[in-house]
Amino acid sequence: MAVSKKKSVSGLKAAASYPSPGLTGRVVVITGAERGIGRGLAVGFAQAGARLVINYLHSKSDADETLRLVRQACSEAVAVKGDISAVATSEKLVRTAYKSFGRLDAIVNNAGIHLFKKLADVTEADWDAQLSVNLRGPFFLIQKAVSEWRRRKTPGKIVNITSCGSVSPFPASAAYNSSKSGLLGLTRQLALELAPEGIRV
Repeated sequence: MAVSKKKSVSGLKAAASYPSPGLTGRVVVITGAERGIGRGLAVGFAQAGARLVINYLHSKSDADETLRLVRQACSEAVAVKGDISAVATSEKLVRTAYKSFGRLDAIVNNAGIHLFKKLADVTEADWDAQLSVNLRGPFFLIQKAVSEWRRRKTPGKIVNITSCGSVSPFPASAAYNSSKSGLLGLTRQLALELAPEGIRV
Protein backbone atom coordinates (compact mmCIF):
# COMPACT_ATOMS: atom_id res chain seq x y z
CA MET A 1 0.00 0.00 0.00
CA ALA A 2 1.42 3.40 -0.96
CA VAL A 3 1.66 5.83 1.93
CA SER A 4 2.68 9.48 1.85
CA LYS A 5 3.97 11.25 4.96
CA LYS A 6 3.68 14.78 3.53
CA LYS A 7 0.22 15.75 4.75
CA SER A 8 -0.44 16.87 8.32
CA VAL A 9 -3.59 16.25 10.32
CA SER A 10 -3.37 19.07 12.84
CA GLY A 11 -7.06 19.95 12.61
CA LEU A 12 -8.45 16.48 12.10
CA LYS A 13 -12.18 16.07 12.71
CA ALA A 14 -13.92 12.86 13.64
CA ALA A 15 -14.33 10.61 10.64
CA ALA A 16 -16.41 8.16 12.63
CA SER A 17 -18.74 9.30 15.39
CA TYR A 18 -19.27 5.91 16.97
CA PRO A 19 -16.49 3.90 18.66
CA SER A 20 -15.93 0.39 17.35
CA PRO A 21 -16.86 -2.17 20.02
CA GLY A 22 -13.74 -4.09 19.01
CA LEU A 23 -11.43 -1.21 19.99
CA THR A 24 -13.16 0.29 23.01
CA GLY A 25 -10.75 0.07 25.94
CA ARG A 26 -8.01 -1.53 23.85
CA VAL A 27 -4.44 -0.22 24.21
CA VAL A 28 -2.29 0.53 21.17
CA VAL A 29 1.34 1.66 20.85
CA ILE A 30 2.00 3.85 17.79
CA THR A 31 5.53 4.87 16.82
CA GLY A 32 6.28 8.18 15.11
CA ALA A 33 2.97 9.65 16.25
CA GLU A 34 3.92 13.29 16.75
CA ARG A 35 2.67 14.34 13.30
CA GLY A 36 1.68 13.17 9.82
CA ILE A 37 0.42 9.63 9.33
CA GLY A 38 1.24 8.71 12.93
CA ARG A 39 -0.94 11.52 14.26
CA GLY A 40 -3.75 10.55 11.92
CA LEU A 41 -3.53 6.95 13.11
CA ALA A 42 -3.58 8.05 16.74
CA VAL A 43 -6.69 10.17 16.23
CA GLY A 44 -8.40 7.40 14.27
CA PHE A 45 -7.71 4.82 16.95
CA ALA A 46 -8.89 7.27 19.62
CA GLN A 47 -12.13 7.89 17.74
CA ALA A 48 -12.63 4.12 17.70
CA GLY A 49 -12.25 3.98 21.48
CA ALA A 50 -8.64 2.82 21.90
CA ARG A 51 -6.25 4.18 24.50
CA LEU A 52 -2.78 5.02 23.25
CA VAL A 53 0.92 5.11 23.94
CA ILE A 54 2.36 7.48 21.37
CA ASN A 55 6.05 7.54 20.58
CA TYR A 56 7.83 10.68 19.38
CA LEU A 57 11.44 11.68 18.80
CA HIS A 58 11.88 15.37 18.04
CA SER A 59 9.07 17.73 19.00
CA LYS A 60 7.33 17.69 22.37
CA SER A 61 4.96 20.42 21.17
CA ASP A 62 3.92 18.25 18.21
CA ALA A 63 3.45 15.26 20.53
CA ASP A 64 1.38 17.44 22.86
CA GLU A 65 -0.84 18.39 19.93
CA THR A 66 -1.40 14.71 19.15
CA LEU A 67 -2.30 14.14 22.80
CA ARG A 68 -4.74 17.06 22.66
CA LEU A 69 -6.45 15.63 19.57
CA VAL A 70 -6.66 12.19 21.17
CA ARG A 71 -8.28 13.67 24.28
CA GLN A 72 -10.59 15.74 22.09
CA ALA A 73 -11.73 12.40 20.66
CA CYS A 74 -12.63 11.40 24.24
CA SER A 75 -9.80 8.93 24.73
CA GLU A 76 -6.61 8.65 26.79
CA ALA A 77 -2.97 8.70 25.77
CA VAL A 78 0.53 9.02 27.13
CA ALA A 79 3.58 10.16 25.17
CA VAL A 80 7.00 8.50 25.28
CA LYS A 81 10.03 10.20 23.77
CA GLY A 82 12.65 7.94 22.24
CA ASP A 83 14.52 6.78 19.16
CA ILE A 84 12.72 3.65 17.94
CA SER A 85 15.98 2.27 16.55
CA ALA A 86 17.15 1.83 20.16
CA VAL A 87 15.98 -1.38 21.82
CA ALA A 88 15.58 0.51 25.10
CA THR A 89 12.82 2.60 23.49
CA SER A 90 10.91 -0.53 22.49
CA GLU A 91 11.18 -1.86 26.02
CA LYS A 92 9.97 1.47 27.44
CA LEU A 93 6.96 1.63 25.11
CA VAL A 94 5.77 -1.85 26.05
CA ARG A 95 6.44 -1.23 29.74
CA THR A 96 4.54 2.09 29.62
CA ALA A 97 1.46 0.44 28.09
CA TYR A 98 1.18 -2.03 30.96
CA LYS A 99 2.10 0.52 33.62
CA SER A 100 -0.33 3.17 32.37
CA PHE A 101 -3.24 1.03 31.20
CA GLY A 102 -2.65 -2.50 32.46
CA ARG A 103 -2.65 -4.10 29.03
CA LEU A 104 -1.31 -3.97 25.45
CA ASP A 105 -3.45 -5.11 22.54
CA ALA A 106 -1.64 -3.86 19.43
CA ILE A 107 1.44 -2.11 18.13
CA VAL A 108 1.67 0.04 15.00
CA ASN A 109 5.14 0.43 13.49
CA ASN A 110 4.74 3.76 11.73
CA ALA A 111 7.98 5.66 12.42
CA GLY A 112 10.14 5.99 9.33
CA ILE A 113 12.92 7.97 7.69
CA HIS A 114 13.43 8.54 3.96
CA LEU A 115 16.58 10.19 2.61
CA PHE A 116 16.32 10.77 -1.14
CA LYS A 117 19.82 10.05 -2.47
CA LYS A 118 21.24 8.34 -5.53
CA LEU A 119 23.44 5.28 -5.08
CA ALA A 120 26.77 7.12 -5.29
CA ASP A 121 25.69 9.69 -2.71
CA VAL A 122 24.48 7.33 0.01
CA THR A 123 26.82 7.37 2.99
CA GLU A 124 27.24 4.65 5.58
CA ALA A 125 25.38 6.86 8.05
CA ASP A 126 22.50 7.34 5.57
CA TRP A 127 22.15 3.59 5.08
CA ASP A 128 22.36 2.80 8.79
CA ALA A 129 19.83 5.48 9.76
CA GLN A 130 17.16 4.24 7.36
CA LEU A 131 17.65 0.54 8.07
CA SER A 132 17.75 1.20 11.82
CA VAL A 133 14.52 3.19 12.01
CA ASN A 134 12.56 1.45 9.26
CA LEU A 135 13.48 -2.18 9.91
CA ARG A 136 15.53 -2.69 13.08
CA GLY A 137 13.11 -0.58 15.16
CA PRO A 138 9.96 -2.47 14.14
CA PHE A 139 11.68 -5.84 14.63
CA PHE A 140 12.65 -5.17 18.23
CA LEU A 141 9.34 -3.53 19.17
CA ILE A 142 7.59 -6.62 17.83
CA GLN A 143 9.98 -8.85 19.74
CA LYS A 144 9.34 -7.04 23.04
CA ALA A 145 5.56 -6.97 22.58
CA VAL A 146 5.35 -10.64 21.59
CA SER A 147 7.50 -11.59 24.58
CA GLU A 148 4.97 -9.93 26.91
CA TRP A 149 1.97 -11.44 25.12
CA ARG A 150 3.51 -14.89 25.44
CA ARG A 151 4.33 -14.36 29.11
CA ARG A 152 0.80 -13.16 29.86
CA LYS A 153 -0.80 -15.70 27.50
CA THR A 154 -2.75 -13.02 25.63
CA PRO A 155 -3.24 -12.44 21.88
CA GLY A 156 -2.08 -9.31 20.08
CA LYS A 157 -2.03 -7.48 16.78
CA ILE A 158 0.86 -5.98 14.82
CA VAL A 159 0.54 -3.40 12.04
CA ASN A 160 3.58 -2.46 9.95
CA ILE A 161 3.47 0.59 7.67
CA THR A 162 5.53 -0.19 4.57
CA SER A 163 5.65 1.67 1.24
CA CYS A 164 4.86 1.22 -2.43
CA GLY A 165 8.66 1.22 -2.76
CA SER A 166 8.75 -2.23 -1.19
CA VAL A 167 7.22 -3.71 -4.35
CA SER A 168 7.69 -1.01 -7.00
CA PRO A 169 11.02 0.85 -6.64
CA PHE A 170 11.46 4.53 -7.45
CA PRO A 171 14.62 6.63 -7.97
CA ALA A 172 17.07 7.90 -5.35
CA SER A 173 15.72 5.58 -2.66
CA ALA A 174 17.91 2.47 -2.56
CA ALA A 175 18.32 2.41 1.21
CA TYR A 176 14.71 3.38 1.94
CA ASN A 177 13.21 0.86 -0.47
CA SER A 178 15.53 -1.85 0.83
CA SER A 179 14.37 -1.17 4.38
CA LYS A 180 10.70 -1.20 3.41
CA SER A 181 11.15 -4.38 1.35
CA GLY A 182 12.70 -5.91 4.44
CA LEU A 183 9.74 -4.78 6.54
CA LEU A 184 7.33 -6.35 4.06
CA GLY A 185 9.28 -9.61 4.24
CA LEU A 186 9.31 -9.45 8.04
CA THR A 187 5.55 -8.91 8.05
CA ARG A 188 4.96 -12.01 5.93
CA GLN A 189 7.39 -14.08 7.97
CA LEU A 190 5.85 -13.16 11.31
CA ALA A 191 2.28 -13.53 10.06
CA LEU A 192 3.14 -17.17 9.38
CA GLU A 193 5.17 -17.69 12.53
CA LEU A 194 2.82 -16.02 15.04
CA ALA A 195 -0.63 -16.98 13.72
CA PRO A 196 -0.79 -20.22 15.75
CA GLU A 197 -0.43 -18.11 18.92
CA GLY A 198 -3.36 -15.84 18.08
CA ILE A 199 -1.10 -12.94 17.12
CA ARG A 200 -2.15 -11.31 13.85
CA VAL A 201 0.35 -9.44 11.69
